[in-house]
Formats: sequence, structure tokens, C-alpha cells
Amino acid sequence: MLKVGKMDEVLTSPDAIVEMLLYALELRSSEAVGHGYRVAELCVKLGQKFDLSEVELAVLKRGALLHDIGRIGIPDKILNKEESLSDDEWEIVRRHPEFGAKIIRKAPLLADTVQVVAFHHERWDGMGYPAHLQGEVIPLLARICAVAEVYDSLITDQVYRKSFPKLKALTIIEQDSGKAFDPTVVKMLVKILENND
Repeated sequence: MLKVGKMDEVLTSPDAIVEMLLYALELRSSEAVGHGYRVAELCVKLGQKFDLSEVELAVLKRGALLHDIGRIGIPDKILNKEESLSDDEWEIVRRHPEFGAKIIRKAPLLADTVQVVAFHHERWDGMGYPAHLQGEVIPLLARICAVAEVYDSLITDQVYRKSFPKLKALTIIEQDSGKAFDPTVVKMLVKILENND
């Protein structure tokens, strides 16, 4: 049994809150199992290439772990649908960064991760969502997460499709460099994967 003091310590730890939220997401969605951890690991490797500080790396890691927390707000019939989504269903799915940001804002200890959660689906060309940010206006941590998140999604089986081989996934990301993704982040991903960092 936990003593009250120990319980207070656990509840005031940002990492404990992240773990709790991630566990809730993984209970909700089988696709989420392991995804946040893999994305976070790749994000940290990318962040190190950008010489981020230890504080920035910690924020990036927490944000990457929680980037899809807003999927908790997506109905099961959409979240687990095996066939193509309708336009209306896509509109609901596209709200998950907004839902996620609202969830994260409830935990002041995680306030710095909102930038990753809210903007990881923005695109370099401004055609992303929810805010249609463009280029370097998108926070760097969100740009890093965007590349890592898509790469992991491509190399992992999804409800609606089988995984791609790693080389094919990298080719897809390189083709979207300068459109969906920050070209500098894509270059760093290529370096990491070539060197098996």
C-alpha cells in the first residue's frame, strides 16, 4: 500500500501523468500500443541531432508519447473502422490534436507539451491541421514529431493496411519533404536510419 507522501510524489510527477494518460490511450486503441513509445524514442534521436537541451528533449519526449492522446475523443466506430473513412468521419479524426491539447491543458505540469500535441499534424506547406501553420511557424518539436509519427505509422500494421518496409516508408517521407515535412528534419531522419543511430 502506498503511503500518502509517496502518492503525492507520484501525482506531481509529469512523467507519471504521461504514463497514466498513455496507458488510458492504449486501453482505448490497440493501434496505440507501443506507438507513442516508438515515436518518442525516434523523436529523442532526432532532437539530439538538433542539439536540443535536456529540458527540450524531455518536453519533446513527453509530447511525442502523448501526441495521439486526443484519439480518446474519437468514437470507436471511426477509430477502429477497417474501410475508408467518409469526409465527415475524417473531420472528426482531424479534431484529435484539438482534443489532445484540451486534455493536456488540464495538467499544468504538461503545459509545455501542448505545442507537440496540438501541432503534430501541421504541414510544412500549410495544408495541415488544425491551425494550417506553415514552415518554421510550426514549433520545431511538433515538426520533429510529425516526421517520427508518420514514419512509425508507415512501418507498423494499421487497422486499414499492412506495414510498409522501412526503405519504402523512408522514400514516402522523402517524397513529402518540403510539402508535408520540414526538409531539415527529413534529412536528419535519413542520417539516423542510414547510421542505425
